[in-house]
Amino acid sequence: MNPKFLIVDDDPSCTDLLATMLQSLGCESVAVHSGTEALSILSNEVSSSAFDAVFLDIMMPDIDGLQVLTQFRAMPHGTE
Repeated sequence: MNPKFLIVDDDPSCTDLLATMLQSLGCESVAVHSGTEALSILSNEVSSSAFDAVFLDIMMPDIDGLQVLTQFRAMPHGTE
């Protein structure tokens, strides 16, 4: 099974570049462009456990990366 990553960055060129690099290594990825979108995906336990890791931009306009991390860790499945 190939590793799967969630990429969270408000700059589409960054998500595209990282997704392309990961794909060249045989990995899968899902890219979103806001912290709100990331939390929506991660709030579902099945979805969040589908990712091996999350690439999370720190500076985003809606919710910054540290807030995303804090809110995810507060979820019942956020520390697994």
